[in-house]
Amino acid sequence: MKHLRKISVILLVIIVVTIVVPLDVSAATLNITSQGAIVIDFDTGTVLFGHREETRRAPASMLKMLTAYVIYDAIKAGEISFDTVTKISQGVSRFSYDREFANVRLQPGQEVTIRELLDVSILISANAATVALAEALSNTEQAFVGRMQAKLIELNIGGRVVDCYGGSPDNSMSPFGFAFLMRNLLIEHPEILELTSKRTTVFDGTTYRNTNALLTDYSGADGLKTGYTDAAGHCLASSAERDGRRLIAVTMGSATGKRFDDSIVLLNHGFEVAKTALLPLEPALESGFVFPSGANLIIDGVTRPLSAFNIDGLHYFKLRDIAYLLSGTNKQFSVGFDDESKAISLTGGEFYIPDGSEAQLLEERAYEYITAFSDVYWNNVQYEFEAYYIEGNNYFMLKEIAPLLDVRIDWINETKTMIISS
Repeated sequence: MKHLRKISVILLVIIVVTIVVPLDVSAATLNITSQGAIVIDFDTGTVLFGHREETRRAPASMLKMLTAYVIYDAIKAGEISFDTVTKISQGVSRFSYDREFANVRLQPGQEVTIRELLDVSILISANAATVALAEALSNTEQAFVGRMQAKLIELNIGGRVVDCYGGSPDNSMSPFGFAFLMRNLLIEHPEILELTSKRTTVFDGTTYRNTNALLTDYSGADGLKTGYTDAAGHCLASSAERDGRRLIAVTMGSATGKRFDDSIVLLNHGFEVAKTALLPLEPALESGFVFPSGANLIIDGVTRPLSAFNIDGLHYFKLRDIAYLLSGTNKQFSVGFDDESKAISLTGGEFYIPDGSEAQLLEERAYEYITAFSDVYWNNVQYEFEAYYIEGNNYFMLKEIAPLLDVRIDWINETKTMIISS
């Protein structure tokens, strides 16, 4: 069997998991109290451990990281800046005096900067300050929540957003979705770690301590956000980097006083699993090696991400990922699979909607990382293409499929970008 290798590739946005490491451990074995948990490798998107990771739960104040995401997007787009000054509304001021919520007191008409509001919103979970951020960008919290929901849709991450600060029990997201939301955020706005790693912040003359105790309790920790409500329980999204490898862990619904302990267990387990599943760290391109990678796909000038495997220096992709990304374009096609013949059918012009219950896309007789051949039918015409069976999925070289799609494929090695053009 060929060895599994990993290469670090800087991507714009990641919306697909590259691989899932098979695990024989449970939450009970790890001794975590989390109702839902996950730990992933940042570079590859590899899921190193999951426990009810697909089940949506209230994220509590972790949701403020999505608020920060929208704000950072707006800053990048030039809509506002960190130094933009906004005035506190009457409603926000009243909310800041509500003792049922974590807050810093804000006065009507008080002038504060976006940077100041971000600091207290993320570091000490000041709820009224988060609403002030929403109003500064979108005039109303409701309009801002629409942008938050749109961001989830853009990233293909399931979830429901009711408010901007995480107070409602009707907010929902899975540990899986939240982990990849954080991965996207760090890829697009890595500078946010400068904020989330701060131990303290000063607002209006008072020094406040970051609610994330992991920053002092765990070597390499540099973010991201705590959360708690009665409905959500104790939550924490964390990131840590050791020896050049970054992991992201999410625990939701931990027992009282256990979210930091649970996160430490998750991160320790993740780093240990990564030693065998993702070694070595250096980006080697040695003949015969197979490792998870990533690439950007540009369609009609829009950059989208792809999971991929680099096999002997060439990138292979899942047809379902290509179909999903091309849906809605004039090159869209649907993907079907016949269990008996093990043949894949592609139909041009049809919209593709992923189905999580789809069968594996390659014959079971194929071995992991061993080349095989698969029958592909394009509009009922049969073709045979070389494919690789990796982690239960069929990976193809897109250049071989391109003539069927009537597109041209160009590859820019320096940026790991594939361009599809008519």
